Amino acid sequence: MSWLNLSGSFLWSSANAARRLLCDRGWVASHRLPSRVISVGNIQAGGTGKTPLVMFLARQAVARGITVGVLMRGYRGESEKKGAILLPHAHPVDPYVYGDEAALMAWQIPEVPIGIGADRVKSYHELINQWGKTPDWVLLDDGFQSTSVQKDLEILLVTGSSRSDRLFRDFDRCKLRAHLLLQTKGPWPQQDWSGSEVLAMKRIYDEQVPRSKSVVLVTGVGAPQEVRDSWVKDLDLSIHRHFSFSDHHRYSQEEIQAVFDATPEGMPIALTGKDYVKWRWQLARLPNHPRLKDLYGIEPRLNFALTPSEEIWNRVLWGD
Repeated sequence: MSWLNLSGSFLWSSANAARRLLCDRGWVASHRLPSRVISVGNIQAGGTGKTPLVMFLARQAVARGITVGVLMRGYRGESEKKGAILLPHAHPVDPYVYGDEAALMAWQIPEVPIGIGADRVKSYHELINQWGKTPDWVLLDDGFQSTSVQKDLEILLVTGSSRSDRLFRDFDRCKLRAHLLLQTKGPWPQQDWSGSEVLAMKRIYDEQVPRSKSVVLVTGVGAPQEVRDSWVKDLDLSIHRHFSFSDHHRYSQEEIQAVFDATPEGMPIALTGKDYVKWRWQLARLPNHPRLKDLYGIEPRLNFALTPSEEIWNRVLWGD
């Protein structure tokens, strides 16, 4: 209901505003790390594409010879509180221990070490200790609300969503804290309310995705209808049936088998990237399962929608 979203957004945004005020006045410690710190975040609760952007940025940096580490919470993973490190080329990665987004990153950017845990400063030093080197860059996944680490560049993702249909974690005026505003979804605005220029990004997909086919869709994300609508439009998919679970859902083998039983023989089962890593982990004990060949993990990559956006990005990130 819209009034619940509005009231919940106000309370959540107020709490984050109070914490920032304490940090700005020096009453809460904020640590300077010896690496360049780039934060990727949002003000709405999920659904903006933070993880794809972190991976996009990591790939660009690695291609330029920059060493990169990622710091993330590992939301709903067992390591969120106690902390953990995934060194480069870690395999296999248990998504229920490290978090589904960490497992997804380990799959998509295997050359990048990942520090997991709510304490970003502790994760950073443990990453250096285990990896044996100090990264040139540190990428904070979902870092906009984090005040424990001082940031060199704040990248904020925005969409066309409003407070009546989504929960928001910050007031709109907090956008002024960002160095770059990137829009990944929704109608394209030429300017943000603050007067800042908003860069446009688009989703692109692997050509191996089953195009022009009827599929069963499985989503355990915060915005399942957005995923469904975009895949129908961008991939020309026909959705035979959609199984929607809660965000970061922990799948049981019984739930997976129920989806298999409801899927016609030979029909592709399309999963978001973070659902795919959880299904593959659960099915690792059944390597000869006859339906494994029908699974497709669909994880979009981001690219720039307009030439000026890429030019601004290259100037701010790389000094080109």
